[in-house]
Amino acid sequence: MRRFNLSYSSSSFLIGRDPAVTNLGNNLTPVKLNSGRVSRSHLLLKFEGGEWLAQDLGSTNTTIYQGTGKLVAGEPMVLPSDRPCRFLVGGFLVVLNQPRGKAYLEVHDPHDSGVADESVATTRMEVLSTPLKKLARKASKLMGK
Repeated sequence: MRRFNLSYSSSSFLIGRDPAVTNLGNNLTPVKLNSGRVSRSHLLLKFEGGEWLAQDLGSTNTTIYQGTGKLVAGEPMVLPSDRPCRFLVGGFLVVLNQPRGKAYLEVHDPHDSGVADESVATTRMEVLSTPLKKLARKASKLMGK
C-alpha cells in the first residue's frame, strides 16, 4: 500500500498513468499508477467549497465508485465526508480518507501481494471488507468478468 498526502500547495489529487501531463492547473498532488488500464489523467479528487468531489476525466476503462457503479465521465460527484471513499481505477483500489480535514489517499496495488494475475489479486482484495466485496462484484459485472 502507498499513501499520498496533499502537498502544501495543492487541494486535489490527480490519479493516472502520467498525471503530470494535465491542463487542470498546478495545485495538484500527482498519484501515478503504472498500468495500461489506467488513463494518463484518469481521476480527479478535488477539494472545493468545503467538499470533496470525484470526477472521471474521460478515462478509457472508467472509474468504479463504491456501491454506486461507474462515475460518469466529466461529471463531478460530491463525496461523503463521514467515511472513506473507495474507487477502483484500472485494478487499483484507491481510498480517499478525510479525517478532520487532513485528507490522504491510500493506493492498494493488486500486484503488491505478489500475484501476477490482476483478477486473482482483485479476488484476494475482496476479503478485506464487505464494502470491498461489493465494489469488486460491481467492477467484475461492469467489466464483463
